Amino acid sequence: MIDIKSALYFLDNLWSDEHGAFQEAITIPIWWQLDNYMAWLVMRKHNPEKARFIEQGIISDYISVRWCIFNDDLVNFVQSPDVLPDYMRYADLVALQFFYLDKTKGSLAGYHLGILNRMYGLYHDGFIYDMVTSREGYTAYKLCLFSMCLVKYNLMTLAGQILDWVGQKYQVLEGAELGGIKTEWIPPEWEGQYPTLGRLANTETTALAIMAQDWYDAKKSSNNFMLGAGVGFGAIGAITRARKPK
Repeated sequence: MIDIKSALYFLDNLWSDEHGAFQEAITIPIWWQLDNYMAWLVMRKHNPEKARFIEQGIISDYISVRWCIFNDDLVNFVQSPDVLPDYMRYADLVALQFFYLDKTKGSLAGYHLGILNRMYGLYHDGFIYDMVTSREGYTAYKLCLFSMCLVKYNLMTLAGQILDWVGQKYQVLEGAELGGIKTEWIPPEWEGQYPTLGRLANTETTALAIMAQDWYDAKKSSNNFMLGAGVGFGAIGAITRARKPK
């Protein structure tokens, strides 16, 4: 699983009081609105004060047309077919369209989940492979999005396995990037072929991983509560029946 406490520690190290925002990565002192929009979504739960600084500052005049779907903003969200006509080749766009269809009760939400499932483990177990992989590597945020789609359908076993994998393969365990989630994993057969691929942990990916773990934890807690409630109501029913006059 994603160690949320450690991931938040990493983000704290990227925070600038001067800018009221998170920089992109440890070695990249650039403050992007897109990164901070995703961080804002997460900080609303984990650090409301930072969320307020971000909302009133760097993103005060900005709305992410992709991440706003997680703010239940269907007006500003740009659907994936409008981003690319062939969007079904790209795991992130498929996942984002899934969330839109799920929120709008679209009939093809399950179909999009099926597409993601076909991409998962296609060439390497545990990883999502899509058409942009040759330029991006195997990206952690696409796995996180897939896990979140699965949580929506209560497919918790696979969702948990994916988050376990992200934690094992992508979360940094030591050094300056401690706790952060790396953007990419490079398969052995690609080593040396794509020298420009970045393997840094960054704000956007780390924040999305925290969100994915939060979704999983909340759904699991809800499932356990309903299971416990079911047992409790069953027991009450049994007691009532036992006391019922003959």
